[in-house]
Amino acid sequence: MTGRGTATHDGNAIACAVVRELCNTVQCRTLFSTHYHALVDEFATNPHVSLGHMVCCHYYELILC
Repeated sequence: MTGRGTATHDGNAIACAVVRELCNTVQCRTLFSTHYHALVDEFATNPHVSLGHMVCCHYYELILC
């Protein structure tokens, strides 16, 4: 598990390897959420990847997504 103590480039490399394996070998439907913007750029032209963007915010006691 990546997280505390993992350098940004290490986390990005791991995430990239996972997405590449899911696309090329496993070929399953997957929802992959990331804050690594370089990962988005890496797979932007991959025909097996659909990119999306989700925004959530708090408005008083409501959570709007």
